Amino acid sequence: MVCATVSAVFYPVVIDVETAGFNAKTDALLEIAAITLKMDEHGWLMPDETLHFHVEPFEGANLQPEALAFNGINPHDRSAGPSANTMPCMPSSKWCAKG
Repeated sequence: MVCATVSAVFYPVVIDVETAGFNAKTDALLEIAAITLKMDEHGWLMPDETLHFHVEPFEGANLQPEALAFNGINPHDRSAGPSANTMPCMPSSKWCAKG
């Protein structure tokens, strides 16, 4: 049962990942991004807040040259943005539940 005094609106969160190949067991995860959506005055969903993190490849990760050429990511470029490896935690559900 939903409390009548609470008005909660939940919008989608778009998640995107970039990898160094298609095999989740062997190929590196390189980037993670999340975009919250909000509704504009016309009722259309549009981007709101964006988070983007570079992910250091795990030791022994496979880096497919074709995948790196396609996504243009240099997995060893530390200037690519904040690293998910050094973040103490990902944003809380409060960020995702913001309406």
